[in-house]
Amino acid sequence: MERLKEEVRPAKISRELAARLSRLRPEQPVRMIVMLDTGAAEPAGRSRARREAAVSAVRQAADAALPDLDEILKRFGGRRLAAHADALGCVPVEATPQGIAALAGSEHVKAIFEDQPISLVR
Repeated sequence: MERLKEEVRPAKISRELAARLSRLRPEQPVRMIVMLDTGAAEPAGRSRARREAAVSAVRQAADAALPDLDEILKRFGGRRLAAHADALGCVPVEATPQGIAALAGSEHVKAIFEDQPISLVR
C-alpha cells in the first residue's frame, strides 16, 4: 500500500481516495471506475456521424486494453463489472486495494475514481 501512497497516487488516484484505500483491510473488495487511456481524442464535432465515430474510436481503443486490465484483476482476485468500456473509456471494476494500486501502475490506465451512487438533489 506504500506504493499506492507514494508512487501511483499523484498521477492516477486522488489523495483522498488513496487515504481511504490505505485504511481498508487488504482483502476487502472495493468498486472503482477505471478510466482507460484511449490516446489523443479528436473533437467529436456537431454532426451525429462525427460524434458516433468519436465514441466508436474511444471504445475500440479501450477494448484493446481490456485483456491487460483483466490480467491485472485476475492476479489480485478482482473482476471487471462491464463487458466493454463506455463512451468515455471507463470500466467499472471490483478489486482489493492492492489490485487497485496495480491497475494504477498500468500504462493503459489514465485515472481511477470511486464508483459512487448518483442521486437527485432535492
